[in-house]
Amino acid sequence: MEIGLMAVALAAIAFSAWRMREQDKTISDLHDRLMARNYVEYVAHQPRSDRPPEAPERKPLSWYDDGGGDA
Repeated sequence: MEIGLMAVALAAIAFSAWRMREQDKTISDLHDRLMARNYVEYVAHQPRSDRPPEAPERKPLSWYDDGGGDA
């Protein structure tokens, strides 16, 4: 019985800690938005998580496409 009660208490503590951490992230983000002079300044300080996909290099189809011709 005590083990079940301890497990529930531990789960409640872990959930509360996780929730407080998420709230701190939200508060920090809102504070950064408030302190920025405009949206461009706010975005400039944010880490870039998504990178644009790189275009694959195309193989030359003929001697004219390889770029090394004398013409």
